[in-house]
Amino acid sequence: MQQGLTAKIFLSDNRCVRESACNRSYSTFSSGEIINTHQSDFSGLFVLDDEELTASGAVTYHEPKGSYLLLLPITGDLQLEQEAAAAAELIVVGSLKLIRLTEDTTIKLSNLYPKDNISYLRLLITADELDNYPVQSTAAFDLAANEDKLLQISPAALPFTVKIGRYKGRQEDICTLQPAAKGVFILVIAGAFEIENRLLQMRDGLLLTGAATIEFEALSEGAVLLMIELS
Repeated sequence: MQQGLTAKIFLSDNRCVRESACNRSYSTFSSGEIINTHQSDFSGLFVLDDEELTASGAVTYHEPKGSYLLLLPITGDLQLEQEAAAAAELIVVGSLKLIRLTEDTTIKLSNLYPKDNISYLRLLITADELDNYPVQSTAAFDLAANEDKLLQISPAALPFTVKIGRYKGRQEDICTLQPAAKGVFILVIAGAFEIENRLLQMRDGLLLTGAATIEFEALSEGAVLLMIELS
């Protein structure tokens, strides 16, 4: 074990849940009116919600402060409507949508499937008031064609890096962090992993600080993890 390494596990069973007629949200951190006193955000990552939308359902989000919005479809494509955009945009499975939101921004997300529910991850990272980086990017990735390695799916020159990877059972890997990194948050999207000698199941999260490298091993076939490195 690395000297100076600190870790906190965020179990999926401890997430806050809120529901509406067409939406169910599982919040790893406190979010909106949902307060989870046992969890806390990390270095600007203040929302990590695992969302479900019913067939033909739609949900509207109002974001009061400047932030980076990350949308990652898990099952089914997702339609995004922005106030400043002339037309709606379809975010497909196998892509990450990243938007630099200004203060008091409203977006609408819709499920276009008439019979099937969809799921997606919604993350928000605080943006510095002096940061005017005009992010509006979509990164496509193919996990099936790039197994057993981490893929960077966020643009360069941001105060964070997003990586994703799918691994065969018992496959090991090491990720070297940037020298300026304050820490890394890891979410297991599918399967199970052992990360720095800690067992994580599906939708469990792990916050690591004081690490120079991250060692992990997939414990199931097709296990998928998301890694967010913040500086």
